[in-house]
This record gives sequence, C-alpha cells and structure tokens, in this order.
Amino acid sequence: AQDTMPPQHPQVQGLQLRRDWRTRLNQVGQLIKLGSQGRAATMLEEMEKTGAPRVQTIPAWVALAASLDDHQTVADLCEEGLALNPRSPRLLRSYAMALMALDRLDEADGALGRLLAGSPNKTNVVIQAVDLWREGGHPERGLALCASVRAAADGAPVLRPSRAACLFRLERVEEAVAAV
Repeated sequence: AQDTMPPQHPQVQGLQLRRDWRTRLNQVGQLIKLGSQGRAATMLEEMEKTGAPRVQTIPAWVALAASLDDHQTVADLCEEGLALNPRSPRLLRSYAMALMALDRLDEADGALGRLLAGSPNKTNVVIQAVDLWREGGHPERGLALCASVRAAADGAPVLRPSRAACLFRLERVEEAVAAV
C-alpha cells in the first residue's frame, strides 16, 4: 500500500503559503542587506509568479529600489502600494523619503500628514517626521514642524532631541545645546 497524505483543507494550504511567503520575504530582505539585489529581484518575481499577493511584495520591491537609490521607482511603487493599502505607515514613510530625495517637498509634507493622521501615536510620528526631514537634508522643515507642535503641545519636551539635531544640522550650535 502506498502512503499518501490526505488532501489538506484550503484554509490550511493558504496559511502555509502565507508563512512561506513571509519566510521568503524575510530572505529577500536579507539579500538586499547583503547587496544581492539581483537575487532579491529574482526571488520577488518568482514569488509573484507563484501567487504571492502584490500587496505583500510591494514593500520588498520598495526596499530593493531604495537600496539602489532609485527614488522615482520607490515613489511609484509606494503610490501603487498605497492604492492597495492606504494606511501603511511603512509605505508612507518610504514615500515621504523618496519625495524628499526627488525635491518634491510639498508632496512629502502631504505624505507625512497622512502618516500623522492615520497614527494613534501622534508624538512618535511627529518625532519620526522631524527626523526624516533632517535626514532628508531639510532640517529647516523639521525645525518648523517642531515649532508648530511645540506651540500646540505646551512645549512638547519630548521633541527636544529632534529639535536640537535640526538646529545642529543648521549649524546653530548654541541653540542646539540650549534646546537639550
């Protein structure tokens, strides 16, 4: 008699596929970190050919494009991903960073506004936004955001390190030291 496995219930098969995709997405992330972008792209293409939902693979494609400093592709992929998952904080952050790199600052500001509007932890998102502006080469915008939040939140002492970092980046060292 031949040993055969009974057919699995479709829900069990679906769970196994999702676990497999998550594992493979983690592997793609590791390949990107190791600088194997070609292998990562091939793996993503194979996943999509075998049925991985695009909504799950887009963040990995975004990470791949970002690792290649292809800001336009990052922005395009984020737009596609946000059409499928409009509240994705990860995609909104990536979108804002790509728009900053493309010098589309008002659009980046809009993406950060969407991120803030969709977050239950407003303070954390404001800190992230300030840091993104600073790291994106626009510390004056981060400083302006700090000023607007400080006015609305009675000084917002939690913003002091981010505010100081923006001031330092603007070479306003004495103010930076005083801000901390």
